[in-house]
Amino acid sequence: MHQHSTTATEAVTLAESRNNGGNGARGRAFTIGAGDARKDGNVVTGTFSINGILATVLFDAGADWSYVSLRFSRQLGLTLIPLETKHVVELADGKSIEASHVLLGCKLNLMGQVFDIDLLCITLGSFDIVIGMDWLSIHRADVLCKEKIVCVPLPNGESLSVQGYRSGATVNIISSMKAQKCL
Repeated sequence: MHQHSTTATEAVTLAESRNNGGNGARGRAFTIGAGDARKDGNVVTGTFSINGILATVLFDAGADWSYVSLRFSRQLGLTLIPLETKHVVELADGKSIEASHVLLGCKLNLMGQVFDIDLLCITLGSFDIVIGMDWLSIHRADVLCKEKIVCVPLPNGESLSVQGYRSGATVNIISSMKAQKCL
């Protein structure tokens, strides 16, 4: 299973690599409400386990980084690592908020496959977690927006397909190859 975790120094370096003229690192997070997300053809949502706790998750290719709500971060029982440079997050409405801490090495469970994910702590509305391009890129994940599916290639050559919420549906599915192995 392909996993990635950064050290606190690497996380700070990642944030500082996007330094904006000494004003802090910048990123984008286009968060929307849960009801709108189910209807939106550009994002995938679902409920998945983070460190053994169920979380509402938004897979958003429009977000540069992955984020955790401040409220949910307290439930994870991990030490918040301060960033040396605050990370400024531009929201969809044009407002900016700051992330000053990161949670390293969280465990994201997608249909029994566990992946490491580092999460910047910010104030989020409807979601506990926003999974952005940092995680999607590392894991070469494809977001099939119209179908509301996230496909993650696995090291054994198979692909994990996770069905997100659709209007009126809340079922997560796995690929047919994975289902055959389970049977």
